Amino acid sequence: MSNVHHLRDEKAVDQQASDWLALLVTGDASSEDRVRHKTWLREHPNNQAAFDRACHTYGQLRTMGEQVRSITPPDLEPEEIASYLTGGDNRRQRPKTRMMWVAVAAAGIVVAVLGSLMHLPDDSTLYRTDVGQQMSFTLPDRSAVELNTDTELQVVYSESARTIELHRGEAFFDVAHDNDRPFIVEAGQGAIRAVGTGFVVRVYKEAVKVTVTEGVVEVTHETLNDPSYVVPDAAVQELIPAKAVEGQRVEYDQQAVSIAALGSDDVRRNLAWRQGLLIFDGQTLEEFVTEVERYVDARLVITDEQLLQQRVGGVFKAGDLESIIEFLELGLNIAVSRDTPEMIYLTGSVGTTSE
Repeated sequence: MSNVHHLRDEKAVDQQASDWLALLVTGDASSEDRVRHKTWLREHPNNQAAFDRACHTYGQLRTMGEQVRSITPPDLEPEEIASYLTGGDNRRQRPKTRMMWVAVAAAGIVVAVLGSLMHLPDDSTLYRTDVGQQMSFTLPDRSAVELNTDTELQVVYSESARTIELHRGEAFFDVAHDNDRPFIVEAGQGAIRAVGTGFVVRVYKEAVKVTVTEGVVEVTHETLNDPSYVVPDAAVQELIPAKAVEGQRVEYDQQAVSIAALGSDDVRRNLAWRQGLLIFDGQTLEEFVTEVERYVDARLVITDEQLLQQRVGGVFKAGDLESIIEFLELGLNIAVSRDTPEMIYLTGSVGTTSE
């Protein structure tokens, strides 16, 4: 059974975070409530991020409390303003003058909150998935991000730029258009700049691959863009900065940048993880094992060198280790043995490729 998890509705998570915060700040939370809150935080990486955002907003509201009081009558209770903002007040039962002051106070809070959010200092948020997890979320500018298994990235938004630091793993970006703030993904030795674009970035041990699904991306390189660096290959130097369009892939490491066109099947295979799938079409067993291991807490060790170049084809559910082992045994006639649940050995005669 697959252990790939998808993020629940973002608005629902934010509402849950707000409800937890409201319970905790009133002082009415019981010890059982606090235990359930901690459990909720651990249930999904985005729960903690949503709760942090709620706490941040609550802190901003508290700091502007005196400012709001200065424009409201002294006997106006905060509960009245909160009720007005949430639509829970009975306006017909209140005197018109009273309602006017409630409306003024509510408007003052809204303006103050919006103003503070527009002038917040540069903010940074860390997102992380564990092995076998996937996560989807929307950034403040409405850009959409999907994280694949075992991925970590840092979001750093400021008034001048939207920067993503991809520390490891793989992520898909559907970028919202903004002429005033470029969208930049920093990964490995390079940076990918995009506007109104869809693309996938995957960080390998020695290289980074960028697959463009829509629009255009521009890749700059820390070393190759340095004027003092002498590029040994003139053809490579002409690619800096490298521009790739839909259906192309940019690959770079410490020494080189290259661009290649991808067929529709290649693009589909590279994006299959977004549906929780792994697609293979003639890859070697060694490549197959490397990809499968990204999604499971286990190692698959090929003990027979003759199996390394065995070709594999098929569609698999990411993280469904038992089905994959069944395919290896029945589809490829490979003997599978386990010392422990985490150590799996592949031996035996070469079978036929399963499509």
